[in-house]
Amino acid sequence: MTASDTHREHRICRVLWIVGLLLLLALFLVTRWWLLGEPLIGVDEAIYMVAADVLARGGTLYVDVWDHKPPGIYLIYQGLLSFYRSPLTLHLAALLLVLTCAVLLVWYSRRFGGPWPAWGAGWLFVVFTATFWASSPNAEIFLIACQLAALVLLAANPPESPLAGGRGFTAGVLLGTAVMIKYVVIIPAALVLLFLLRRHASGGTVAAGRWQRVLALGAGLAIPPAAVLLYCLAAGNLGAFYSSNFVYNQGYVLHDAGRLFWEYGRFFLRDYLWEQWPLLVLAAAGAGWWLYRGRYQVDATRRAGVHLMAVWLAGSVLAALVPLKFLDHYYLLCIPGFCFFGGLWLQSVDAARPHRRWVALLIIFLGLTLPPTVAVVRHGLTQGRRFTPPFAESAYVAAEAGRYLRRHTRPGETIYVWRSFYIDIYFYAQRDPASRYFFWPHLLRTPQPPRAKEEFLADFNRRPPAFIVVGDSDIYPNEAFPPLETYLRTRCEPQ
Repeated sequence: MTASDTHREHRICRVLWIVGLLLLLALFLVTRWWLLGEPLIGVDEAIYMVAADVLARGGTLYVDVWDHKPPGIYLIYQGLLSFYRSPLTLHLAALLLVLTCAVLLVWYSRRFGGPWPAWGAGWLFVVFTATFWASSPNAEIFLIACQLAALVLLAANPPESPLAGGRGFTAGVLLGTAVMIKYVVIIPAALVLLFLLRRHASGGTVAAGRWQRVLALGAGLAIPPAAVLLYCLAAGNLGAFYSSNFVYNQGYVLHDAGRLFWEYGRFFLRDYLWEQWPLLVLAAAGAGWWLYRGRYQVDATRRAGVHLMAVWLAGSVLAALVPLKFLDHYYLLCIPGFCFFGGLWLQSVDAARPHRRWVALLIIFLGLTLPPTVAVVRHGLTQGRRFTPPFAESAYVAAEAGRYLRRHTRPGETIYVWRSFYIDIYFYAQRDPASRYFFWPHLLRTPQPPRAKEEFLADFNRRPPAFIVVGDSDIYPNEAFPPLETYLRTRCEPQ
């Protein structure tokens, strides 16, 4: 083959790769554009949105609105909603984050695997996060974005680079921020830190550079938790923060964990692994090829990058399994790692017969991913027909109820939503909840928050509700909360 033939082949491959990236972008838009309408997808997002809205009006976290997660996600929502107070802002932020995650994953895979493994990883990520509802502005997409950005920073420069320390510090801040969104991320963050500690060399500038990066990573990792403590001290809610995040969570995570893990696990196996099995098969194939042959065919830098991703994936798998109850939520943390190794499988081309082998691999790859791709495209088109324009007056039931309550109450008055998962009524009404326990299941499930009854009565006496919205949810049908039941019976008139 002449030099001109080689140049022509490289140019064709480059053009095909760019076309492939444009195809990825088109698939991303087709499967997700409809999410820019209303409402929010899940209850968790509504919780964060309501809490952020109360904070924006001067409320105090864990005192005026109670939940049992770290402050990070509520403050992020508050910051986003300060630009434009609408669920559209949250949807747009989530879509941009998912797109950013895809770009970061493609960059990482291209650096340590090559162009076509990078394209394969991006394709898998776009397809299999669409089936998993990962474009929702739930906490997990923020966790993935922070961690992927940290991995890219750690891999962007060799340890001896003058930029290694600064990038290591920034990576640590990103990982610490993820921990302050969900504590479970401390598992992959700790494994990454231990991996970098283990890899330091003895003697010379390389050792100094690696130690500099590791120390900078550790220092950055400590910044967000310290900032959270200072935030709670300034807000005067440090005791409430400790009670909700540690005292309550200890009982919440452990209570009935075995039975709930079985229930969540069956739900996960039925609804998610049935969609995710092609990704797991491709990831296993890519990891198997890497262990059998691939690690011996690349230089030390590329090998270290693959191993760093493997360590992060192992930590993410542990993070998904350790809390037991939340397998269906935290599995999302593992998807980028599975996509990386699934794309890496496209690198396993026999040098003696590259074209024939590569075509066969591509056919198998597309064959496995075609059914879920068709499914997510069909779903996107179907949802698009029911799309609610974001700037139109929504017919969404929570929006209608919220507008009614805003018209019939004065600023400063409170409302309360009971036995209804339309808790975003608070957001649309622009009214604070009458009790810090605005998410009513906290009052019905076991364990209850510490001093829940006393604090609920104190809240209602301090800021009695102008309206109580009573829904018909069948969750916890046999459980009752006597303080509210008595209040409804003796103090309220039905309308």
